[in-house]
Amino acid sequence: MNIQLLGIGSLLHSFSDDQLERRQYPRVPLRFELWWLKDLRGSRPEPGIGIEISGGGLQFLLHHHIGSQCSLAFQIRGRHMRASVDVLHTNDVVFEGQAWQHYRAKFVGLMEADFDFIMALSDELPAAAKTLDTQPVPHPVRDISLGSHQSYDLLPGRIQEKIVAKLVELKRLAPPLDLGLPFLAAHYAGITHPNDSDAAFHRFFVRSHITSRAGTFVYNTEALVSDDGTTVHVRE
Repeated sequence: MNIQLLGIGSLLHSFSDDQLERRQYPRVPLRFELWWLKDLRGSRPEPGIGIEISGGGLQFLLHHHIGSQCSLAFQIRGRHMRASVDVLHTNDVVFEGQAWQHYRAKFVGLMEADFDFIMALSDELPAAAKTLDTQPVPHPVRDISLGSHQSYDLLPGRIQEKIVAKLVELKRLAPPLDLGLPFLAAHYAGITHPNDSDAAFHRFFVRSHITSRAGTFVYNTEALVSDDGTTVHVRE
């Protein structure tokens, strides 16, 4: 029995001592099927929606509150996978007219072969970004378009990363020290057309703070994100 358990363990990807590496994993924004595995007694899995994945973790939506650790099953491009995760952050969101819990989590148990599959998705990202709107699987990123969810928390990770980087550059936010993105509160302010152009941008006011020797300062910074998510402007 011990030999069998060791054999199973050897098939798992090792996430020990790789926090710095996790931050470098490219995040792939896509919509995929996902289920929360409530227990080992055969209870019916609770369906959710995956919205982003990387080699270090994923973001997903559920109608249920879960604890700090859980098991998930998910399917991407016909591949069925399971993982154990630690929940890093959760908040309430409205998506497609329904109330959801938005979770950001890191992998703590994932098969090595599934890790390699997810990393291969990351490698395909530049090419996939040009064709997502026409691919039936995975569902296009526009299924979670900016105009439909109107929520900063559901912006694709690459857009949040640009906003965070600019806030750090402006010294309105400390550089993130942990895995993933810092939690930022933001208010959605509708659509605007800068300089009276035809281009539509979604307007967010992002609240951040930074502590220095002079004290704690709170900022409310305007961020404009193009409707297709390709352009991000952060204004002082």
